[in-house]
Parts: sequence; C-alpha cells; structure tokens
Amino acid sequence: MVSIDDAHLDLVMSTLHGQITNTPLVSIWRHYPTVDLNIDKLVETHLNDYRRFPSDLIKLSPHGRAPVVDFGCEITPGTTEHGGSGSSSCNKCVIQNSQDWSKIEELDPLDGHYADQLKYVKKMRASLPNQIMMMTIFAPTMVARKISANQFYHHLFSEDAKIVEEGLKVVSKVTTEFARASIDYGADGIFAAIQEADYKITTDVSELRKMITLNQPFMNEINKKSDFTVLHIHGKDVAFKDAVEILRPTAVNWHDKTASTNLIDARNIFDGGLLGGINPDTIMDEITDEEIDYHMDLVEKLPLIFAPGCVLWQGTEDKQIVKIFEKYHN
Repeated sequence: MVSIDDAHLDLVMSTLHGQITNTPLVSIWRHYPTVDLNIDKLVETHLNDYRRFPSDLIKLSPHGRAPVVDFGCEITPGTTEHGGSGSSSCNKCVIQNSQDWSKIEELDPLDGHYADQLKYVKKMRASLPNQIMMMTIFAPTMVARKISANQFYHHLFSEDAKIVEEGLKVVSKVTTEFARASIDYGADGIFAAIQEADYKITTDVSELRKMITLNQPFMNEINKKSDFTVLHIHGKDVAFKDAVEILRPTAVNWHDKTASTNLIDARNIFDGGLLGGINPDTIMDEITDEEIDYHMDLVEKLPLIFAPGCVLWQGTEDKQIVKIFEKYHN
C-alpha cells in the first residue's frame, strides 16, 4: 500500500487552504458503475484503482443517485459506455409535480441506502488510515434536482414556492446530517457538488443567486465540521464568483477548461485551493507532456491540485493517467 509521510500530507492540506507550496499534487476520480451498488465491491475496486493511481487527495465516489434512493426514487445502475460518466440515473422520481414536495419526509442518514454509503467511508478509512480523503456529497439543491427529474428550478419559481422550500428544508437537514456522519465515519473533508450555479438553468442573476444561497446553511455547517470543503461547481457557464462568495468553501473545483473562469482568473477571485487542469474530454485519448508540464509549473503561482474539471469519462485510457502520475510522482 502506498504510504504518504506527514510532511506531504501537510502540503496537501496547505494547498487546499490556498497556500502556494510549489509542490505538484494530483487527484484523479471517476465512477465505478459495475460495482458501486455493492459497497464491498466498490471498496475493493476503488482501492485497486488507488494502488495503480495513488492520488494525493482521495475523492470517494458513491453512485450518482445515492442520496435519492431513500427518498423513494427508483434508479438504474450506471454503465461503462465509452464516453459516459458511469453515473446511475433515475427511472422514476419521487417528485412529479410541485405539490409533491409536501410529501418529503425526514430520513435517518444512519439507515438505509445512506448507511451503505457511510460503510463505504468507514471501509476506505480503515484501509487507508493516513491518506487525506473527501466524501462526495451533493448539495441540497442538487439532491432536489435529482429527486424531481431536473424540475426543481421550475417548481421553486412557481406558485407553489413555499411548498417547495419547505420540502427543501427537509432535504437540506438530511443532507447536512449525512455530511456530518461522513466526517464521523472517517472522511477528512467534503466534496460538495452543486449544479444550480449554471446560467444554462436561468440567465436571471437574482434567481441563480437564490438557488445558490439555499445551500448556505448546509455549507456553513460542513465548513465548521470538516477539515476542508471542496465546492464542485458543475456546468460550462457557471456563476463562479457568486458561488464561492456565497458558499465560502476551502477549495473549488469546476470545468475550468471550458468555463469562462480559468485557473488564473480564479486566483484573482478566490483565495482558497484550486482543483482543476484536466479536461475529461481530452484525456480520454491523449494528454500531452506539454499540458502536464504547464500545470506542474503553475504550482509556483497557484495553490493547485491537478485534477479533473469533473469526473473522468468511462473509457479513459489508463496509459494517459499513468503518464500524469509518472511525472507528478517522480
């Protein structure tokens, strides 16, 4: 098993908190769709992946609909289709219309499918006692989006807004308790993903800021509980500045290669850690030495962990990932 000394762990944590350490760091993550509904197999597969590609920061990757199963959604497992994310999907969502938000009931995140994900955290921590790891938690509005077949935005700005917001409060409470439990079960930090800071949803700035702000209580709590929080802002046209100012994460990850805000721009807006540089589209078949070297040199200017702007696509060639690790760990 790969061993990381305390000094290196300190460098990782310092980078996450926005310090320029001049140290090349790398973190790779992807979904494991053939096994991720079976926690024991997921742990085994993830550990095998880590042995081959020993990330400086480990992101735990539950399947993409893990937080909606206990709310009543019926899911379809992800696939290994070339170029897909490998994420699971809903074939029946519990929220069919805005009135359905009144049916959302509180759940115990220590029970059911949530408990399976905590087992994942606990087993990974037992296997890798010294490595820094973060658990993926979808922010409350993202869970709301998933349980409503992507209709959350339309429901929120409808005549049933009060019903929707009350339902969201329940989702937020459960999500926050699950995040806290993830820390208790062994995660050092939280990788908090949000899809509701994307102008693709709406160009109305006030509406977008409201959706971001709905996640503030959740982020405030996990910022206090965890050693660090990484905010993943999903989308190609994101409200980067609004998201980091409202939610105040330790570090941020986004589609930096396709978004209007690049790595250099981000440092002028945000003083925390930056995770990015790897385009999931281009690494599928080839990542050049020049591209890797460019980002290795950026650590003299930025608190950067070389990482995917989003999850690596299924079918990404191992030899491209090997190329990164050979450079970064030499």
